[in-house]
Amino acid sequence: MPRLSAYYYLLLIAFICCTMGAMGEEVRMLTVREFAERLRVKEEAVRRWLRAGRIRGIHLGDRAGWRIPASEVDRILQAGAVEPPKDP
Repeated sequence: MPRLSAYYYLLLIAFICCTMGAMGEEVRMLTVREFAERLRVKEEAVRRWLRAGRIRGIHLGDRAGWRIPASEVDRILQAGAVEPPKDP
């Protein structure tokens, strides 16, 4: 088994903590694209929100990108920050 640097151990711990709910149940994580599609906004807007701390997420590196808890979709909609998507 290859040795991991301290950075990757911390990243792994952060990812595990971010994907576990309050009672230890697994939390569904979305990519930037999935999150943007659910809210019908542009992917770059989601990245700006992540960098600004407007939504929670974890950055897994340049290649892997961000992962966002699915519960953030509901939180953003309930806060009224984005209009709920209208069905076609």
